[in-house]
Amino acid sequence: MARGKFAGVGMDFTYLAGGAIGSCFELMRLSDEMKAIFDALIPDGFANPWR
Repeated sequence: MARGKFAGVGMDFTYLAGGAIGSCFELMRLSDEMKAIFDALIPDGFANPWR
C-alpha cells in the first residue's frame, strides 16, 4: 500500500494491492477543482464514468 497527498491542489490518493489476482486499486479524494480538471479530459460524446 502507498498513499500520499498533493498539497495545494486538492488530491489525496491511496494504492491498494489486489492480492492474489495481481491487480492494484487506486482510491482518490478530489476537490471540486480537481474533479473539473478530470472532467475536462473526457472526450465529447462520452459519459463521465465517475459521476
